[in-house]
Amino acid sequence: MVATQTRSRLTSARKEVDLTPTVFGELTDCTPMLEDAAALRRHMREEGYLLLRGLLNREEVQAARLSMLERLAEQGHIDLTYPLNEAKAAPSTRVAFKPDVARNNPLVHQVVYNGPMMAFFAHFLGGPIRHFDYTWIRTVAPGLSTPPHMDVVYMGRGTKKLYTAWTPYGDVPQEMGGLMVLERSHLNQRLVNGYGAKDVDKFCENRVGQGYTKMGGGGNISPGGWL
Repeated sequence: MVATQTRSRLTSARKEVDLTPTVFGELTDCTPMLEDAAALRRHMREEGYLLLRGLLNREEVQAARLSMLERLAEQGHIDLTYPLNEAKAAPSTRVAFKPDVARNNPLVHQVVYNGPMMAFFAHFLGGPIRHFDYTWIRTVAPGLSTPPHMDVVYMGRGTKKLYTAWTPYGDVPQEMGGLMVLERSHLNQRLVNGYGAKDVDKFCENRVGQGYTKMGGGGNISPGGWL
């Protein structure tokens, strides 16, 4: 499922996506449930995701976006013949995963580790919360993509009681490459107890384990946000 309007043709990881209405459509906007924690938890249990629009402070998101683009430009990943905020990739770049642009970046930390984001999770979970110190940032160049995956493979040491917040740092029309979610996949026990039970070092970094597939141009596939 994708949170943007469908088109006549869509590809992901260089494979064409089936747009048949019975298998493809828009995510349910959960923003009307925002004040009802019980309804949010019920939707999460049943569908495996929450789509919340306008939750974050737009000015803070734009400031964080600009700070990351400045770092990417310094590293040669941005085509500076265009305005910086357009995030036009340099023709030669094959960048896909750049957690360093969030490291020691107070503007990014303000978006994901303070304010509305943390307040939401405290409301949703009904108690004190904490976040990871590490920030996963996707900066995907044209022609690349993130292969299908489960975040728990990368984040699940110690406890699997985790939630991932996918945070777009700017507007994301479908032409830019949005987020697709396999609804109710968290209820698929074969998937959860198979691939979902794997460890990142044993399964991904060492390229071993049943089910490992390297898909076209995905690069490092630990997610957390994208530009």
